[in-house]
Amino acid sequence: MSDLGDKLAAALEQKKNDINSFIWKGPKHYVNGKRVQEEFKLIDATEEQLRHCYKHCKSMLYSKDKEDPGRYVLIDIIRDQQMRCTAELYMRHLRKNGTIPIEFRKALIDYLNKDEVKTQIPRSLYKTVPVCSLVELPDEFKAVSIDMVLDACLSSLGVFQRKHITNNFLTKLGLWFTKDEIKEYLSKKDENGQPLDRLEQVKSNLNLRPDVKLHTDYNGGLSYLEFRAMHNLKNERYENLNEISLLTLKNKVLPRLEDEARNQAALWEQKIQEIEKVCSVKGYTLE
Repeated sequence: MSDLGDKLAAALEQKKNDINSFIWKGPKHYVNGKRVQEEFKLIDATEEQLRHCYKHCKSMLYSKDKEDPGRYVLIDIIRDQQMRCTAELYMRHLRKNGTIPIEFRKALIDYLNKDEVKTQIPRSLYKTVPVCSLVELPDEFKAVSIDMVLDACLSSLGVFQRKHITNNFLTKLGLWFTKDEIKEYLSKKDENGQPLDRLEQVKSNLNLRPDVKLHTDYNGGLSYLEFRAMHNLKNERYENLNEISLLTLKNKVLPRLEDEARNQAALWEQKIQEIEKVCSVKGYTLE
């Protein structure tokens, strides 16, 4: 590393451990029509305040509140949703190849009930053992557990809950358009024969508010059809979701949502470490 790089790394490390620079920001709220956010230095906080902040951080990571779960709880929810999408796609793969899911389930159970198999894979492991340990299947389905496949064969995967996929999150992903999409959905022209702005056409086609801000991202954004599928997404049983919704959720939206949740979790973990450092210096306890 260069001298400049060494100095930069040292400065960052010093700032990371400078307890006088640790700031706590409270929730944003409106005062006289203006959005404000209270903040204070952790070093100036009382022991009671630090305990409150610490408890809040823990809640933001581990709360099991159904409406606003902690980030680690949310990550588990997202991964479960991704696996359920994958399991449903696997059922459709079976049908396309002439296999009836309920018959596949019966054959799978018969195999699992063999004495030599029960010894190696007891019922208690069905939630964690991937079904690919028993049958060959394409790579995109290999992570699905035995339990998930057994449920999918009965159309018992439950209801996909959309609430964590906000419109704001979707717009942040950006859009990109295929040539076919441009030709079929985004080729309107003004009275002078000039092409209309494609992002404005998206807003018009999907009845989005005029103030919604869309942007293009050709490196990883959603295609028009993917964005439309996600915009129209409702709470729905997995077996009733269309294929583009399942694929977009599995391969793009849910992985990006997990990334966002992990980044948020890292920030709360950092704030916990800052509180612990301040308490250590001031002789405070967090219990």
